[in-house]
Amino acid sequence: MSAKLYVLISWPDGSRVINIENIKEPRKPFHLYAVGEQVLARCPGFSGLYWGMVEGISEHKDVLEKKLLEDRQLLEKLNYVALAMKRKSDGILSQCQQHICLNSCEERKLDASQETDDFERVEKNFGPGEMERAEKIEQLERMVLDLQQDVLSLKKKVQRLESLSFQEEPHRQPCEVVELFNGYTKEQLKETIRFDQKISTACKTLLYKLFTSDYIQSHSITGRRGNTFREAKPMMDERCIKIIRVLLKQKFGDHLSDTVITEKIQNVQKALRQKFKTECL
Repeated sequence: MSAKLYVLISWPDGSRVINIENIKEPRKPFHLYAVGEQVLARCPGFSGLYWGMVEGISEHKDVLEKKLLEDRQLLEKLNYVALAMKRKSDGILSQCQQHICLNSCEERKLDASQETDDFERVEKNFGPGEMERAEKIEQLERMVLDLQQDVLSLKKKVQRLESLSFQEEPHRQPCEVVELFNGYTKEQLKETIRFDQKISTACKTLLYKLFTSDYIQSHSITGRRGNTFREAKPMMDERCIKIIRVLLKQKFGDHLSDTVITEKIQNVQKALRQKFKTECL
């Protein structure tokens, strides 16, 4: 048995790790899914299917959860470091500006005859140590700018991922809720009977797609007691029975009556019950 695969997907309310089997569209072998691909998948805690983007794929769920946590921690850390570096840089720049301003004021007060002495004084006050300090300030400014760019880039990425399902696409509406019938869409069920040429065959295909053998033989279509000497069987899922009727009529014509479809379903049930009795003997 192949190992389970997990995916990290960005949803409208944030990123989550889910089993890759929850991806419903596009349907293809699991190894062909790629990071950055948009998929229609089931979001835990929400009904229906939603569009999202694959951010990671792994056989180990904890690896993806760790990546998700690291991305969030990195964003917080970059915000903190950028703020701290900006404060430090602002403080150093303020001191340097005050020092330069004082020197400038003193220079304007000097007479023209003292230009040579003034130059020596300024050169002494703004010597090698001050030059080194100014270079460090310049380096800090560049570091702050780089960090701010990183933070801005990461923020944009997070915003893009969180709003991905709400962005309009050219051929479809994101966040489209798709009705499911025991985990299958109407189109998927329609595809399963594409090559069935008989009503009875198509009906049997849909029943086995939607229900287990035990469920089919232990339930009835109406839920009413058909024999006064036996207890009534539980009623089958009405939504699933309704979609079976809809799909059969679409394929074989609207003239197909509900009575005929009910008869085909009951024939499948009878065959299963008979098989069960034979196996128990």
